[in-house]
Amino acid sequence: HGVCQGLRGITRDITDRRRTEQELEQLLHFFTTSPDLMCIFAPDGRLRRINPACRDLLGYTEAELVGRSLVPLIHPDDLERTLTEVRSTLEGNGPPVIRNRYRCKDGSIRWFSWRGCHDPVAGLVYAMARDISELVLAEKQLEAINIDLEFRVEQRSRELHETQKQYLHAEKLSAIG
Repeated sequence: HGVCQGLRGITRDITDRRRTEQELEQLLHFFTTSPDLMCIFAPDGRLRRINPACRDLLGYTEAELVGRSLVPLIHPDDLERTLTEVRSTLEGNGPPVIRNRYRCKDGSIRWFSWRGCHDPVAGLVYAMARDISELVLAEKQLEAINIDLEFRVEQRSRELHETQKQYLHAEKLSAIG
Protein backbone atom coordinates (compact mmCIF):
# COMPACT_ATOMS: atom_id res chain seq x y z
CA HIS A 1 0.00 0.00 0.00
CA GLY A 2 1.19 3.45 -0.90
CA VAL A 3 3.90 2.06 -3.16
CA CYS A 4 3.87 3.23 -6.75
CA GLN A 5 3.50 0.27 -9.03
CA GLY A 6 3.86 2.15 -12.28
CA LEU A 7 3.42 5.43 -14.09
CA ARG A 8 1.36 6.12 -17.14
CA GLY A 9 1.62 9.24 -19.18
CA ILE A 10 1.81 10.76 -22.56
CA THR A 11 4.74 12.78 -23.67
CA ARG A 12 4.78 15.11 -26.58
CA ASP A 13 7.82 16.66 -28.19
CA ILE A 14 7.05 20.40 -28.46
CA THR A 15 10.45 21.43 -29.76
CA ASP A 16 9.12 22.39 -33.20
CA ARG A 17 6.16 24.23 -31.67
CA ARG A 18 8.44 26.20 -29.33
CA ARG A 19 10.78 27.06 -32.21
CA THR A 20 7.81 28.30 -34.25
CA GLU A 21 6.59 30.39 -31.30
CA GLN A 22 10.05 31.95 -30.95
CA GLU A 23 10.17 32.77 -34.66
CA LEU A 24 6.70 34.31 -34.44
CA GLU A 25 7.82 36.42 -31.47
CA GLN A 26 10.83 37.62 -33.47
CA LEU A 27 8.64 38.55 -36.45
CA LEU A 28 6.19 40.36 -34.18
CA HIS A 29 9.11 42.28 -32.61
CA PHE A 30 10.34 43.19 -36.11
CA PHE A 31 6.79 44.30 -37.07
CA THR A 32 6.26 46.43 -33.98
CA THR A 33 9.68 48.12 -33.90
CA SER A 34 10.10 48.97 -37.58
CA PRO A 35 10.32 52.71 -38.29
CA ASP A 36 8.56 52.07 -41.62
CA LEU A 37 4.82 51.65 -42.06
CA MET A 38 3.80 48.00 -42.25
CA CYS A 39 0.25 47.16 -43.21
CA ILE A 40 -1.82 44.12 -44.03
CA PHE A 41 -4.75 44.90 -46.31
CA ALA A 42 -7.88 42.78 -46.72
CA PRO A 43 -9.16 41.92 -50.23
CA ASP A 44 -11.50 44.95 -50.15
CA GLY A 45 -8.57 47.32 -49.44
CA ARG A 46 -9.36 47.86 -45.79
CA LEU A 47 -6.55 47.68 -43.27
CA ARG A 48 -6.44 44.46 -41.30
CA ARG A 49 -3.35 45.20 -39.27
CA ILE A 50 -0.87 48.05 -38.88
CA ASN A 51 2.32 48.53 -36.95
CA PRO A 52 2.95 51.39 -34.50
CA ALA A 53 4.84 53.39 -37.16
CA CYS A 54 1.52 53.92 -38.98
CA ARG A 55 0.17 55.61 -35.89
CA ASP A 56 3.38 57.54 -35.29
CA LEU A 57 3.83 58.81 -38.85
CA LEU A 58 0.20 59.45 -39.83
CA GLY A 59 -1.02 60.54 -36.39
CA TYR A 60 -4.15 58.38 -36.42
CA THR A 61 -4.87 55.77 -33.76
CA GLU A 62 -5.05 52.10 -34.60
CA ALA A 63 -8.81 52.24 -34.06
CA GLU A 64 -9.07 55.08 -36.59
CA LEU A 65 -7.20 53.08 -39.25
CA VAL A 66 -7.89 49.35 -38.84
CA GLY A 67 -11.02 48.33 -40.72
CA ARG A 68 -10.79 51.37 -42.98
CA SER A 69 -9.19 52.13 -46.32
CA LEU A 70 -6.24 54.50 -46.69
CA VAL A 71 -7.74 55.89 -49.92
CA PRO A 72 -9.36 58.92 -48.20
CA LEU A 73 -5.91 59.91 -46.89
CA ILE A 74 -4.20 59.87 -50.31
CA HIS A 75 -3.46 63.34 -51.67
CA PRO A 76 -6.07 64.18 -54.34
CA ASP A 77 -3.38 64.83 -56.97
CA ASP A 78 -2.00 61.31 -56.42
CA LEU A 79 -5.26 59.39 -56.05
CA GLU A 80 -5.99 58.28 -59.63
CA ARG A 81 -2.37 57.33 -60.36
CA THR A 82 -2.07 55.47 -57.05
CA LEU A 83 -5.25 53.45 -57.61
CA THR A 84 -4.12 52.57 -61.16
CA GLU A 85 -0.68 51.50 -59.93
CA VAL A 86 -2.18 49.43 -57.09
CA ARG A 87 -4.54 47.64 -59.51
CA SER A 88 -1.63 46.92 -61.85
CA THR A 89 0.46 45.66 -58.94
CA LEU A 90 -2.33 43.31 -57.84
CA GLU A 91 -2.46 41.98 -61.41
CA GLY A 92 1.29 41.45 -61.35
CA ASN A 93 2.10 44.27 -63.79
CA GLY A 94 2.56 47.26 -61.53
CA PRO A 95 5.61 49.29 -60.64
CA PRO A 96 7.83 47.84 -57.92
CA VAL A 97 7.54 51.08 -55.94
CA ILE A 98 4.62 53.46 -55.58
CA ARG A 99 5.34 57.01 -54.42
CA ASN A 100 2.51 59.16 -53.15
CA ARG A 101 1.42 61.67 -50.54
CA TYR A 102 -0.83 61.15 -47.55
CA ARG A 103 -2.71 63.61 -45.39
CA CYS A 104 -1.81 63.16 -41.73
CA LYS A 105 -4.22 63.75 -38.88
CA ASP A 106 -2.56 67.09 -38.07
CA GLY A 107 -3.19 68.26 -41.66
CA SER A 108 0.42 67.93 -42.79
CA ILE A 109 1.36 66.03 -45.93
CA ARG A 110 3.94 63.26 -46.00
CA TRP A 111 5.46 61.47 -48.97
CA PHE A 112 5.75 57.67 -48.84
CA SER A 113 7.46 55.09 -50.99
CA TRP A 114 5.43 51.86 -50.95
CA ARG A 115 6.39 48.27 -51.72
CA GLY A 116 3.99 45.42 -51.41
CA CYS A 117 3.14 41.90 -52.36
CA HIS A 118 -0.17 40.22 -52.96
CA ASP A 119 -1.01 36.81 -51.53
CA PRO A 120 -3.65 35.59 -53.98
CA VAL A 121 -4.53 32.56 -51.84
CA ALA A 122 -5.37 34.61 -48.74
CA GLY A 123 -6.33 37.64 -50.79
CA LEU A 124 -4.19 39.79 -48.56
CA VAL A 125 -1.71 42.50 -49.50
CA TYR A 126 1.37 42.97 -47.36
CA ALA A 127 2.78 46.46 -47.77
CA MET A 128 5.61 48.54 -46.37
CA ALA A 129 6.09 52.26 -46.79
CA ARG A 130 9.03 54.48 -45.98
CA ASP A 131 8.56 58.15 -45.19
CA ILE A 132 10.48 59.92 -47.96
CA SER A 133 9.24 63.45 -47.22
CA GLU A 134 12.75 64.76 -46.54
CA LEU A 135 14.10 63.04 -49.65
CA VAL A 136 11.38 64.61 -51.83
CA LEU A 137 12.11 68.02 -50.32
CA ALA A 138 15.82 67.56 -51.05
CA GLU A 139 15.00 66.47 -54.63
CA LYS A 140 12.92 69.62 -55.14
CA GLN A 141 15.69 71.79 -53.72
CA LEU A 142 18.24 70.13 -56.03
CA GLU A 143 15.90 70.61 -58.98
CA ALA A 144 15.58 74.32 -58.17
CA ILE A 145 19.37 74.63 -57.82
CA ASN A 146 19.83 72.79 -61.13
CA ILE A 147 17.37 75.12 -62.91
CA ASP A 148 19.21 78.13 -61.47
CA LEU A 149 22.60 76.72 -62.53
CA GLU A 150 21.33 75.97 -66.05
CA PHE A 151 20.06 79.54 -66.31
CA ARG A 152 23.41 80.91 -65.11
CA VAL A 153 25.38 78.71 -67.53
CA GLU A 154 23.15 79.79 -70.42
CA GLN A 155 23.49 83.43 -69.42
CA ARG A 156 27.27 83.15 -69.06
CA SER A 157 27.53 81.34 -72.41
CA ARG A 158 25.64 84.21 -74.11
CA GLU A 159 27.96 86.72 -72.44
CA LEU A 160 31.05 84.79 -73.57
CA HIS A 161 29.67 84.47 -77.10
CA GLU A 162 29.02 88.22 -77.21
CA THR A 163 32.52 88.95 -75.85
CA GLN A 164 34.02 86.64 -78.47
CA LYS A 165 32.11 88.45 -81.25
CA GLN A 166 33.35 91.81 -79.97
CA TYR A 167 36.92 90.51 -79.76
CA LEU A 168 36.80 89.13 -83.32
CA HIS A 169 35.33 92.41 -84.58
CA ALA A 170 38.08 94.36 -82.80
CA GLU A 171 40.73 92.05 -84.33
CA LYS A 172 39.34 92.68 -87.82
CA LEU A 173 39.39 96.43 -87.26
CA SER A 174 42.97 96.39 -86.01
CA ALA A 175 44.04 94.25 -88.97
CA ILE A 176 42.53 96.79 -91.36
CA GLY A 177 44.37 99.39 -89.71
